[in-house]
Formats: sequence, structure tokens, C-alpha cells
Amino acid sequence: MERDPAARPPGNSVEHLDPAVIRPGRFDRHIRIDLPDADARRAIFEAELDDRPVRVRLDELARETEGFSPADLKALCQEAALAAMARTGGDGDAEPAAAVTHEDFEEALGRLRAGTVSESRTF
Repeated sequence: MERDPAARPPGNSVEHLDPAVIRPGRFDRHIRIDLPDADARRAIFEAELDDRPVRVRLDELARETEGFSPADLKALCQEAALAAMARTGGDGDAEPAAAVTHEDFEEALGRLRAGTVSESRTF
């Protein structure tokens, strides 16, 4: 089964696409969506963390994550929440959620930057 290369681009920018995919006549418009600024990153953190206790300076975290896409920020929040659960030994079901701290985000940032995030973790 052949896939349409435009349906699943290999990157987040037009520079990563094969020129044949973006030649004139294939697409009517190219829309560039810039990465979120610090205020937008803070809003994304607030939305992603609204149901979890947090002890984090979101302004500082927003400054530390310049260049992150919204998907990167969501992955960071998920990884920090897993770090908080691992730190407290919680399984996420029996007890209230552990508060996510700045240290949990630092651990998550290190994992994401190093590419060591795995699909599953054992607690």
C-alpha cells in the first residue's frame, strides 16, 4: 500500500519536504505557524497541568522551553508527571496525584533533550 507523502511529512517545516510534494499546483497555500512565545508556552502549561497539583514557577519554565512546539510541551508535562509519580512511589490510582515540582520538570527536560523517553516506565 502506497502512502501519500503529503499526509505524513517527515518534519515540522516545509524545508524538510521533498520539493516534488510542494511544487506549484500541489497545494494552494503554505501556512507557516510559528512556535509559541513565552506567554503562549505558559498558557499551554496551564492548560496541560490544570488537573494536577503543581509547585512550579510557570514563567521560569516557559523561558526555559524556548523553541519547543506545543506537542513538545505536552510531552514534557506528561514526562514530568511520570517523574513525580516515580519520585513519590504513587501508581496514580490509589492516592491523590503527586505535586509536580520544578525538579520533576528538570528531569523531564533532561530526558526529552537526551531522547531517553521510553514508551513505558516501571514504577
